[in-house]
Amino acid sequence: KPSNGYIAWGTRINCGPGDRTDCTETVAHGTGVSLRAHPDTGYKFDNGWTGKCAGQTTSTCTFRMVAPATTGATFKKEHRLTVTSSSKGYVTWGTGQSQRINCGSGTGRTNCTETVLHDTSIPLAATPNTGYRLKNWTCSPSSSPCPPAKMTGDLTVTPNFETTLRVDAGGPYQGDPATGHFHTSATVYVHATASGGTPPYTYRWEDKSKDSRGALYLFGPSGLYKKSVTVTDADGETATATATISITRSGGLSGASDDSAHNVPLGGALTLIWGGTSAVTAISEDASIASVSVNGAEIVVSGILAGRTEIVVKSDQSEFRLPIEVGDN
Repeated sequence: KPSNGYIAWGTRINCGPGDRTDCTETVAHGTGVSLRAHPDTGYKFDNGWTGKCAGQTTSTCTFRMVAPATTGATFKKEHRLTVTSSSKGYVTWGTGQSQRINCGSGTGRTNCTETVLHDTSIPLAATPNTGYRLKNWTCSPSSSPCPPAKMTGDLTVTPNFETTLRVDAGGPYQGDPATGHFHTSATVYVHATASGGTPPYTYRWEDKSKDSRGALYLFGPSGLYKKSVTVTDADGETATATATISITRSGGLSGASDDSAHNVPLGGALTLIWGGTSAVTAISEDASIASVSVNGAEIVVSGILAGRTEIVVKSDQSEFRLPIEVGDN
């Protein structure tokens, strides 16, 4: 005797819950039998025949009586699955003709509800739009995991998409060695900004041992440099960006190696060419240099007497001290 439905054969069989108690019948040998399974409201017959009718796949079972026979039917509870539509991605279950859910962002993705039998697997798949990621799911009523592996009751499932973690390394940055000590290097502060993902964020710049949103680097000589930063959000997702730093001298001297002049002969002279675009002056604050003269971009230092001395070079763009060493030449 089935529950949640009944089995009928004309007026001869009416077997199920309640007053449906007519569950046996004497049948002449060779008589054709046609039983039909009727589910109660909210239930469905799903290949649920047992006994003599086992293996028959429709709700009607037919056979011919040639011996005593016993059969039964099982009915499964139907549940309603609802997927919340999102503009940031979509959810599917199945493909092609067997697709049961296709809900969310995109043309034609409007199939967001499905009637599902009890204990049926529900392999939902979430696909985020470009620039988004699936953060998690929300189920109502709540379930763990969410979504559950199988349907056990009416369920609403919501995919929670969020903006993909992104990081902007800022820039492009510029530095001028002429503003640094002895005209040899430029100090540049770089800083990054993260967005999307799940805050808070941690920042780690290349070559740095501590987390920090910004970092201070020393660059030199002139050239193009790159430094990368990696951001990690609260979910462990990472994103990387690269900062570009251009180091260009606003001024400079030719005739000096490594921003100093070496092996100048004692009592001799040194000619330097200023590479800047603004006017330049040069002076000596040391009596060991007889004279310093400037003629346009040319700086002439003469009468160098000390083993090591320096001149002060100034322009509208920078000021620095150039070391001069006397040596064998």
